[in-house]
This record gives sequence, structure tokens and C-alpha cells, in this order.
Amino acid sequence: MTTLQSQEAANSPESRENPLTWVLVLGLLAWSLFVTMSVQGITLFLAWSTDLSKLFADAQTLLAFGILQPFLIGFPAILLLLLKGQRQTAVVRTVLLAAILSGFLLIPRLLLSPEAASLAAFMRAGIGMITGAGLLVWAARRKDLQMRPGAGFGLAMLIGVLFLLPWLVYGALGDWFDSLIAGLQSVALALMAAGLAAYLMPRLYHRSDHPHRNIWLGGATLAIALVALAGAWGQMDYQALLIGILPGLGFPLALWGIDQRRYDLWSAILLVIIATFGALAFADAREIRLILLLSGETPVWAFRATTLNIVLGWIVLWVVGLFNARLLGRSMTRFWAVGAGVATVLAAMLYLFIGQPLSNGDKFLVVFTEQADLTPAYTIHDIDERRAWVYETLVAQADATQPDLMAWLDQRSIPYTRYYLVNAIEVDASVLRRWQLQRRQDVDRILYSPQLRPVPEAALPEAGNSLKPDEVVWGIEATRAADVWSEFGISGEGVTIGLSDSGVDAAHPALASTYRGRERGDAYNWFDPWTDSPTPFDANGHGTHTLGTAVGQQGVGVAPGANWFACANLVRAFGNAAVYLDCMQFMLAPHPPEGDPLHEGRPDLAADISTNSWGCPPALEGCDQLTLWQATEALKAAGIFFVAAAGNEGPACDSLVTPPGNYKNVFSQYRKSRQVNPYFTGNSSFRLPPPG
Repeated sequence: MTTLQSQEAANSPESRENPLTWVLVLGLLAWSLFVTMSVQGITLFLAWSTDLSKLFADAQTLLAFGILQPFLIGFPAILLLLLKGQRQTAVVRTVLLAAILSGFLLIPRLLLSPEAASLAAFMRAGIGMITGAGLLVWAARRKDLQMRPGAGFGLAMLIGVLFLLPWLVYGALGDWFDSLIAGLQSVALALMAAGLAAYLMPRLYHRSDHPHRNIWLGGATLAIALVALAGAWGQMDYQALLIGILPGLGFPLALWGIDQRRYDLWSAILLVIIATFGALAFADAREIRLILLLSGETPVWAFRATTLNIVLGWIVLWVVGLFNARLLGRSMTRFWAVGAGVATVLAAMLYLFIGQPLSNGDKFLVVFTEQADLTPAYTIHDIDERRAWVYETLVAQADATQPDLMAWLDQRSIPYTRYYLVNAIEVDASVLRRWQLQRRQDVDRILYSPQLRPVPEAALPEAGNSLKPDEVVWGIEATRAADVWSEFGISGEGVTIGLSDSGVDAAHPALASTYRGRERGDAYNWFDPWTDSPTPFDANGHGTHTLGTAVGQQGVGVAPGANWFACANLVRAFGNAAVYLDCMQFMLAPHPPEGDPLHEGRPDLAADISTNSWGCPPALEGCDQLTLWQATEALKAAGIFFVAAAGNEGPACDSLVTPPGNYKNVFSQYRKSRQVNPYFTGNSSFRLPPPG
């Protein structure tokens, strides 16, 4: 090196940087990563757990603690702005900007409940677009942006498609409205990520001519900044996925800034849009729940896809970190373009032949203002006449009030399903149609009716290996059912039990001989509104277990002399008001599997007792406190004794809030607590009408 070169190197901005300041900067990066992972991890876990146990706080309150994230990151970043080095200052300011942006993104979480996923997503997308566009306008005024696609465009598309691939295989799209929301969120994330990168990378290169060092420094900074954005993105759902995806984009985002004069804007935007669209569009935010993770549902497959994204992110990190500028050489441009095309074709083929290419949007339940008055049923003493009158009255009410809305739906080719136990129609349409229907005078209210998206492979129940009991089981002794058998000679003979649950193994040795369909056939004795299975089955063993407790022979059931029939209302982990009504109607008037429940039901085959070991949480499955109350009131009027599970939300006082187990018109075992409503057990401000 010549003397002149030595003097220039000694006087360069990079050589004058104090090494101790880099220690502080790297400490800030490590602290930011630790804070985001800790705050978001703890709040997510507590919120998910509390959603199940409701021990001391609700999910929204716990998630509000996420607001600690921007303060814990931003405060030390503000202090480090006192540093002299301009490259260090650029890193600190980038982290500070990310902390500020994450604070804005947390506003929907603070204002809206975790269940308001769509509205929160719109609000978050709007905030992201405004702030991201502001950063890019700022960069454009400084002339730091390259406005035409650069050499990295093909590489950006290739990496983005590779991130998208696992979601095409494991995930499932919602309807067009869900996809629109996902696209808006992806664009918002892309604008913010590109804005941060367009701020950081030109400042690093203006002060250093070492691309290799700048890629590693810029990539690490952007990765950690994106962790902060990901942690603030969601109510109690998407942030768990995005934290595994966005950091992997940090190094390619740094690579697009390798030009010392301009940042490759369009490559950055394309990369983030494609890479994040998978998690946002192919996984339903409402299904990212801890309970579903434990039952082999959507979260299992979503986290598998996220894991593959994390692995890909690490691969991209090392490839970009080691080869940096060589990846954008002229000879590589065509190579990346061809690779992107091949990856796109492969992704499309995998989606069509291995994935689930149909849309799977949610529905909604339209409840009519007019409901049938069943008070006269209590004056009818003959049980068969009483049930027939209740059935005919309910159907007549539905036939009289539903045709006008049905005609409106038929004119627009909107699919729907009619109900009579509650005068309602489930509609398969977008939220735009819901807004239209809410204005109708004959509509009382509209409930969200969630539909679980399909999974690549359903979890199979594990085969039991318990031996036949040699004596009466402890539960029978605890309830003193055996004393009733011996002292009164009553074991359930002449009584028909109707089960609504995950299904039943009709061949189980404790149940097979008392199945009503054993001799009559499965028609009128089995109904599966989920998969339309013509014969009984049990999706996970829960229904067989609960029915065995009720009527199981061989010493396991309290009423082994009763016969039974069944309906599958919870084949997968979550249901909705409509599918629960399907089975509640079947308890009143069983109908053929493909028959019309309103006109082919047989109330003479109704259940005497309906056993239901399930609940319909309003926040997750769309039930309000009134809908199933009306259904249970109708069954009560028909002389059907309705038994429901009390739920698992305790042991806190007033924690029994999930219908129908919290209703006074059903039989449910619960820990007695202060009753805040004369017609309702549990903690609710909703006042139900008095029973008929």
C-alpha cells in the first residue's frame, strides 16, 4: 500500500469509529431481540393459557402488555443516539424506527379484542401502509431509491416463492375477502420493511466501502428490526408465525442495498409480499390457538410451515452473507429469473396436486326477529303429541318468516342452510353481504359462524388398550348409580339417550347392544353434518367415552339399560352455533341423512335425554348467550331433558360463561358461584328472557 493510500485509510470514516461504540450497538441489537422474543412469547403463552383457564385475566388484558416492547427497545436506543459514529447511529436509528413502528402496530391490539381479527387486520394494514409509505417518500426525497427493478428482482421472486411453498402444501385459503385482507397486510409489511432497509443501507455504504461487512451488519440489523415488527403484528395469532418468517428476510433486504447510490425498492417489496402472504392467507388467525395445537389442528400444520421458513431463512442468511455482491452479478440475473420461473411452476403444481386449492371462507348465522311461542306446549300431557306440536310449530314459524330472505339469497345465488329450532339461516357469503343483511327489518342479529379450514391430514384417534373392568368402575360407585339399580330396579330401560359429540364407535362392546340403529338401521339414528358419513364413527374417541359414561354396559355407564342414537357435532376441535343446532334438531326430530330436517323429521323418535359434553365459546365459535338458550328452551318445551358440560374454565368464581352449560334450563354440574343473572349461571351482563 502506498503512503497516500495508507493516509486515506487512516482518515476514512470507518477507521475513526470507536470499537467500544460497536459493543454498545451490538448490545442494543441483542437486547432488542431478547425483549421482543420474551415479551411476545410470554404474553402469547399467558393469553393462550388464560383463554382456556380464565384464572386471573383475559387475553386482551395480557396482550396489552405487548406495549412494553417499543418502550424497552426504544429507551436504550434513544440513549445510544449520543454516539458519534454515523454507521452506528444509522443502526441505532433503524432499531428505534422499528420500535416506534411496532408501537403504532400495537394500537389495534389495545383497542380491539383478540376476536376482532378482521377489523384489527384492516387497521394494522392501514397503519403499516401509511408509516411504510412515509419512510419510502423520505428515502425518495433523499434520492436513495432505485425506482426501476434491479438485478435482484429475479432473486427476490425466487426467495419469496420458496418461502411461500410450505404454505401452499400445508395451508388452505379462505374466501376472497380473507385473501384481500392478507394481501393488504403483506403490502403493508413490505412497505415498512423496504422503508427501514432504504433508510439503513445507503448510510452504511456511504460511510464504508466494505460490502461484506455491510451485508452482515445491515442484515443483522434488519432481521432484528423485523422481529420487532412481527411481534407487534396480530391479536393473538399471526405474530407467532411472522416472528419465524420476517427475520429470514433481513439479509436479502440488505443485499438489495449493495448499490452505494440507490436502494432496489421493487425487489425488496416483491420479496416481502410473496414471503409473508403464505402465513397471512393460508392460515386462519382465529385458528392459531393453543387448544388446536394440542389436537392436531391448523396450528400444527402452520407451525410446520413456519419451521420450514425458519430453516430457509438461515440458508438464505449464510448464502447472502458469504457471497453477497456476487449474487447480483450480470451473469446471475438470467439464472435467477429462470429459477424464479421454475419455482413458480413447481409451487403451482404442488398447490394443485398436493395442496388444498379450494377457498374455505367463514359463514354467518342470520337469526330472525320472530321466534315461535312454545308456551302452549306445557299444557300438552301426552309426550308424543307434545313433541309433534313443538316440531310442527317451529317449522311453521320458519316456513312463514324465512321465504322472503330465501328469495333474496336465491336471486344472488348465495348458498344457505335453514334452521327451525332457532328461526335462523346460515349463509355462505362474504362480509359485504352480511352488512347488507343487517339492515333488514326481519333480522334480529347476525352471528359469526366460523368454518375450520381443511388440514392435509386429520389426526386419528388412538386405539384404546384398557381391559374390560372386573367390577363396577369408581365413577358408578361415586354417583351411587349401582344403588339405584339394586334398590329401585332402574337402569334406564325404556329411555332413549341422544348423544351430540365427536361421534360414537357403535361397535364398542359396551355400547353395541343398545344402539337403536342396530336393528332399525342408521337412518334416523345417526347424523353427521360434518362429513356426511352414513354410518357412525368417532373422530377422536371423546364421544364414545362420554356416551359410555351415560349408557355403557359392563359396569361403566350409569344407565346401561337405555338405548341410544347419536349425532356428530364436533368432529374437529371447533364448531359453531349452526353445527350445534344441526344436532339439537336431530335430538327433537331425527331425519334421514340426506333428508330435509324441516319436513322429514320424526319427533316420535326424539331423545328423552340429550347429553352434550361440549360448549360454544362466544369468542371463538360465534355463539352469543341467547341463541342456544332459545334452542334449549325449545327442547325443554318438547320434554327433552338436556344435559350439558359445565366447561373447563374454572376454578375461578363466575368463570362458568360458556353456553349451553351455563344455562339454568339445562342440567349441568358446576361449582356454585355468585349468580349475576336470574336466568343465567356465571359471569355475564346479558339478561336472558324468563323461561316459558
